[in-house]
Order: sequence, then C-alpha cells, then structure tokens
Amino acid sequence: MMHALIENGKVANVGVVYEGFQPDPQVTLVPVPQGSGVAVGWLFNGQTFSPPPPRPVPVPETVSPRQARLALLGIGMLSAVEQALAAIPGAQGAAARIDWEYATEVQRKSPLIAALGPALGLTAEQIDDLFRSAVTL
Repeated sequence: MMHALIENGKVANVGVVYEGFQPDPQVTLVPVPQGSGVAVGWLFNGQTFSPPPPRPVPVPETVSPRQARLALLGIGMLSAVEQALAAIPGAQGAAARIDWEYATEVQRKSPLIAALGPALGLTAEQIDDLFRSAVTL
C-alpha cells in the first residue's frame, strides 16, 4: 500500500512502506487511497487529502498598447481612461497623453499606470488582472 509522508500539512513524498520499516517518530505517514492521485505537494488536513491550490498566473511586466486598449474596452473602461488622461492638467497631462498615445508598450509598473488606477477606482489586484487578461488578447 502507498503512503504519504506529511510535513507541515503537505505531502512531501509518496511511496511504498515495506514491512518492518521504522519511520522517524517525527514523520507522519498516512495511507494513500488507491487511485486517488495524491502526489507531492498535495495538502493533508489531518483526515483528507486535497490538491494544492492553482498557482497564480504571473502578472506580465508589459503588454502592447493594442492589448491594453482591448482589455479596457472589454471591461467598459476605455473611454474612462481617455477622460482621466484629458483631465490631467498642464505639462504632466500632455506627457501622460503622449505616453498613452505613442508608447510601444504599456508597463505595469509605470507611473502612468500607477496614477490611472486610483483615478479609475481600480485596485492594484484589478490592474494586475487587466494585465493578465490583456496579454491573452
């Protein structure tokens, strides 16, 4: 029968435990149900196994202007961005509009994105999600 070696609530190893095997007293060995698919990295809460949560999709550092605009259009915020840019006064506003219009890439960590997020009522996580979405377009 297969057993899982549990460390800190996670499966550290899965294998056959042979008769006479004496595990370290600090190691927890738990029988693994046949066909369950339990593997290294699964979680164990003391009674049941569960697969680990999916890894978060990384946030792209850059997207193309096309991708950014399509992502914003998709959530109905493209015109709001253009209005927010138009509302920035003086040379700072002119520079922001030039960046938006002529940049060859939109950088997640740019000052323009940092300023637009709050102006549009977007959280950092929502902006990250927009970049994740944009990169697929």
